[in-house]
Amino acid sequence: MKITYDEAADAAYITFREREFPGEGETVRAQDKRCKVDLFVDIAANREIMGIEILNASRALPKSILDAADKLLPITDEEFELLRQSGA
Repeated sequence: MKITYDEAADAAYITFREREFPGEGETVRAQDKRCKVDLFVDIAANREIMGIEILNASRALPKSILDAADKLLPITDEEFELLRQSGA
């Protein structure tokens, strides 16, 4: 998992999976009208969530996360799977 942030666009992207899956995936849009945030969820052909783009990210994510986004060390797919299985 990796988080990137483009301050000029006020857009964050959370990558859950780096690898590609065969077949065609899709992107699903959702909106949060309370904080005026647009979410775009990238879903692989096997139905796994690959990543989430957050527009107007500064309205939804803490400044500390946005400031550190490109400095955070990514976790591997194996580490992500362990976290998911543990319920963390």
